Amino acid sequence: MYRNRAAAGRRLVQRLRERVPHVDDGDLVVLGMVPGGMAVARPVAAALRAPLDVAVALRLSAPGHDALGIGGIASGGVARVDRRTIAMLGVTPEYVQETIRAKRDEVERLEQRCRGSRSPVPLEDRRVIIVDDGAQTRFRSRAAVAAARAALAREVIFAVPVAASDMLAALAEEADAVVCEHVPERHCGIDAYYAEWETPRIEEIGAMLGRIVPPPTRASTRGLRTPEPR
Repeated sequence: MYRNRAAAGRRLVQRLRERVPHVDDGDLVVLGMVPGGMAVARPVAAALRAPLDVAVALRLSAPGHDALGIGGIASGGVARVDRRTIAMLGVTPEYVQETIRAKRDEVERLEQRCRGSRSPVPLEDRRVIIVDDGAQTRFRSRAAVAAARAALAREVIFAVPVAASDMLAALAEEADAVVCEHVPERHCGIDAYYAEWETPRIEEIGAMLGRIVPPPTRASTRGLRTPEPR
């Protein structure tokens, strides 16, 4: 169990350094999935000395069932849909397209609320690490990866502290690499793996983007303690 999302992020950094060659090298951007993934992404961005930005992705819900996903949509209107579930439920193409249009506008509004006056961090020709607090909705996560690709990222890595093995396999179809700190034999709700489960409010995310302080190099800080993200 993780004490909180920040502690999970610090452990995830270790796994990234083990699994991804030269992860600390330049041209890296860290994206935190809004909302909960941002608190995990902050210590990752700080430790890897990388800029931090938001990854906004929303579920596309089945008619009359908000909790039942039929896909996901992310920045730029990039969507991934679950064609099998759509066919099984008899969801019409018109409903799918209408839902995509509505959620695309919601994604744009949410991005603006998170960033405020800040511009998006450019992803073109850069290595991108997308961080979440736990992979629960595969099409939402896959939409975020696809959106980074559409923004011309050179490489897209999805990193998460905890996830089920089948969810990781689905993500591996979209991302260049998937890094997970803990894969439980029997998976339950993500909140069960955190002692503290307070999700950041949207109003707090802009402050997170503005307070990233990469830790100094060891050579310049002998005898000093490296500040940890709050």
